[in-house]
Amino acid sequence: MLEAYIQRTATQLIERAIALKGEIPRPPQPEFQRLASQCCMKIDDTIGELRKLRDDPDLKDAETEAVRLLEFRRLAAQIDRVENGPIAAMARGTLHDVSVNQLLYQMTREIIYRSSFQPSACFRKVIFTSAPTST
Repeated sequence: MLEAYIQRTATQLIERAIALKGEIPRPPQPEFQRLASQCCMKIDDTIGELRKLRDDPDLKDAETEAVRLLEFRRLAAQIDRVENGPIAAMARGTLHDVSVNQLLYQMTREIIYRSSFQPSACFRKVIFTSAPTST
C-alpha cells in the first residue's frame, strides 16, 4: 500500500517540480540570476533524489518503509520551500521593484558613516553628562 502511494505521489511531485522550473522568469532579472540558477540546481537535485526514491529496488523493502516515507516528506518540503520562497519572489519581481531597489542602492551609497561612529556610546554620554547636578 505504501509502495503504491510513494509511486504515485513521487511521480506527481516530479511533474510539479518540472513545472516549477517553468515558472522561473526567462531571462531572470540581473539581481535574480544567481538565485534562478541555484533554484534550478536545487530542483534538479531533488528530482534526481525523488526518482531514486521511487525507482531504486533496494529501497522497496518492507524494512525501509519508514525511512523511505521520511525521505519523501523531506524532499516534498524542499520543493515547497523553493516554490514558496525564491521562485515566488522572482515571479513577483516587477519593473517597480527594480526602480525601488535602484533608489535604495543609490541612497545607501550617498549616506556614508564614519567607522568610529557608535550611536549607543554617544547616547550614553549625552544621558549621563547632561543630567542636572544637584548642589
